[in-house]
Amino acid sequence: MVSAPASYIAFGSADTLSDAADLIVIGKPLDRFEDRQHKATYYSTGAIQDFYTITRIQVEKVIKGPDDLPKTINVHEPVMLDQTFYGKVKIKIEDYSELQQGRRYLLFLSPSYSTPTEYVIINMNNGKFSLDEEEPDDRTELKQKLRKELEQKWNIRLSPHAPGRQPELQTTSSG
Repeated sequence: MVSAPASYIAFGSADTLSDAADLIVIGKPLDRFEDRQHKATYYSTGAIQDFYTITRIQVEKVIKGPDDLPKTINVHEPVMLDQTFYGKVKIKIEDYSELQQGRRYLLFLSPSYSTPTEYVIINMNNGKFSLDEEEPDDRTELKQKLRKELEQKWNIRLSPHAPGRQPELQTTSSG
């Protein structure tokens, strides 16, 4: 595995994250990571210039964005599998962890520059929130702060990660 550093705009609050996103959805990846489209562009020297994985997301709910959004959208993730002489190698930006097939996520998205009908996750790992199971990047201080702020901002409860329980995005009652 190779992790490359990157410069990106980081959002440290639920308000700035929500405002920056053109699209906020709840959805789940349809395919295993290995079966997704892994894309790369290369310099003339053969070195990788850019890379991403196209992940098909089944949209369950649109929180921010058009009402007529297709039920399946493509999301570019900053990670890919590259076939090398030694076998497949996972390459990712800033220790990004890919979306897991079948898990439900709250995703903060913007249109892709290269393909405006497809989307990119903004804020790296802090622009995706698993609703099903805790993931390694959920333990960071910033991720926990954002999760708490999102619950307060939208008066929702991001369900706890209980084995065997179907998590939901629930509206909490006031008072």
